[in-house]
Amino acid sequence: MLKRTLVLGVAVAAAVGVTTVPASAASPAWVLQQPAPNAQQQTSGLASVSCSSATACTAVGGRFGDAPNTQVPEVQRWNGSAWTRQTAAAPAPLASFAGVSCPSATFCAAVGQAGESSSPLVETWDGHTWKSGPYHSSDFGQLYAVSCASATACVAVGFLGRSLLTEQWNGHGWTTRTDDFGGGRRFRLNGLTCSSASNCIGVGTTLGNGRPIAGRWNGASWTTSILAQPRNTYAQLDGVSCINVHDCYAVGFSTMQQSPYSIRHMVQHWNGSTWSIVFTPSPSGLQTEFKAVSCVTGECAATGIAFDNAQEQHATTWEPFVDRWDTHTWTLDSVQQTPLPQGILDGVSCTATKSCEAVGQTFQGGGQGETPMIDRYR
Repeated sequence: MLKRTLVLGVAVAAAVGVTTVPASAASPAWVLQQPAPNAQQQTSGLASVSCSSATACTAVGGRFGDAPNTQVPEVQRWNGSAWTRQTAAAPAPLASFAGVSCPSATFCAAVGQAGESSSPLVETWDGHTWKSGPYHSSDFGQLYAVSCASATACVAVGFLGRSLLTEQWNGHGWTTRTDDFGGGRRFRLNGLTCSSASNCIGVGTTLGNGRPIAGRWNGASWTTSILAQPRNTYAQLDGVSCINVHDCYAVGFSTMQQSPYSIRHMVQHWNGSTWSIVFTPSPSGLQTEFKAVSCVTGECAATGIAFDNAQEQHATTWEPFVDRWDTHTWTLDSVQQTPLPQGILDGVSCTATKSCEAVGQTFQGGGQGETPMIDRYR
């Protein structure tokens, strides 16, 4: 199973939402927010979000463009009271963002893919305008994730051809690095977190046999290790976040590859020396996947999807899925959803205890009428 990327107008499976009634101000809860207005009613969705504070967030994804057969990056900005749409540079007629990182209120970096043949896309925002970075227009590839420790230190990961792609930002420009590991040791990094330009943790999966991996970036090269997984499964990690260097969580899923087939979300914890599997709750009777995790001092939130059939293309029920960690216990949270019956939460960003933004999309059965979905935990 591959990392899901935003392909507008194609059913990506979803479900009747986990319903909630908004709690009082004394009881924090996930509350639905209004996305930026969409006057043309274009099909759109959000894949990632990053908040530098509770009043400064950027969410990215993709939407159909105004011209026929075009797709452009979707960028929305939260100022503490409303979401508004921004315009990305979009160097090609088919483009979308998969990841974003905003270390301050006046700087963001976003990554994804562009062009008919799918080439890696990276852009930066200076508080006013989005600007394109290096664009490998002739090479097949994509950037999946980006993490910025500051406005002058970002790392992005993805692939270019058969090679691992790493892009580094120093405040002035991007430096491209490719690693062709060969020998059957090819892998993909889907999630990334960096505390500095020379200290990053990336997570993903090996290609072919589906083993979860974690990699460490030292500013010049990657070292990787294979992590534990349930027996007889394909497994991958899609998101990672650290409270400190001795306390990180990575999330994804594992798929049982023999009868009875099943898909189960997966959480791995780093204690400073080893990774280990952590078991967390999920909706009863449903298959589950985590897409993203965000941790701050005292709290983590992991977001994803829950659905009713291990063969995803046959699922009829899809719903947002959120687990939250309070330093003692992982609990299953209820999520407020739009009137549309299906929903997914692909990204989450927490800025302080009991303040998080989660983004994704909601739509009718069959993937019709896809629109952004934003929930805020407060």
